[in-house]
Amino acid sequence: MLGPVPGYQITGTLALDPTTVSYLELDDYTQGGYKKDGSAINLYIGYYFTSDKVSAAHSPLVCFPGQGWTLTDPDTRQLQVGRHLINYAEMTATLEHHKELVLFWYQAHDKTET
Repeated sequence: MLGPVPGYQITGTLALDPTTVSYLELDDYTQGGYKKDGSAINLYIGYYFTSDKVSAAHSPLVCFPGQGWTLTDPDTRQLQVGRHLINYAEMTATLEHHKELVLFWYQAHDKTET
């Protein structure tokens, strides 16, 4: 379930197809969208309750090119959220005339990795 984000409207939740859920060995996930002033954000979070299935998770560095996207402008950044510091990767994904800004990280308890 998506929670509210100040200034953004929730546009809905999106279901992954059962084959994708099985392939990724997800215990749970949430995916949906937000919008503000004509801009859209898609949020996907995959949950693994134990570390023995985490190897099924794959990086957008593999997933996007595998679907025909070109990745450019890779960078690593940090974001302070309360008392936690999140390390994340940022890049631009392009497919034909469609362009998206992609941010991602992996998190286990209070540790983050790109």
